[in-house]
Amino acid sequence: MKEIQHLLLETSDPDSINQLTLDQAKHWLIDYLKMYREELARFPAESGNDHWDLIAADYDSQETAQYLAAYFSKDKVTFQAGRGDSPKIRAFAESEFPDDPSEVLAELTQRFHPSKSVIITYKALQSWLSIEDS
Repeated sequence: MKEIQHLLLETSDPDSINQLTLDQAKHWLIDYLKMYREELARFPAESGNDHWDLIAADYDSQETAQYLAAYFSKDKVTFQAGRGDSPKIRAFAESEFPDDPSEVLAELTQRFHPSKSVIITYKALQSWLSIEDS
């Protein structure tokens, strides 16, 4: 998907091992959405709530990491890519994120060096990932 590819290119550092590829982003999203559907099967009351996830290329923790965040809200998905300190991105993703999902992208913007956000429809994302709602 060209919008996500553009975000990744915009935040890439060709001299760093810490790079995300479009293929990695695609597989991450497929895996995340599968896991999310499994969670909804266990907790159906959560259906319709906003949610998010983040992938980071932090292979060398001494170098700046690249991340890609996806924020799911109603029928839209907002993507933000960026770079930042590897341990700090990991800490954010694992435990230092805001309790309110709607604050995640703003918090990433404050803490790291993001690209501009890109918003696509959930249906467009499904089409790119070749998945269906279940």
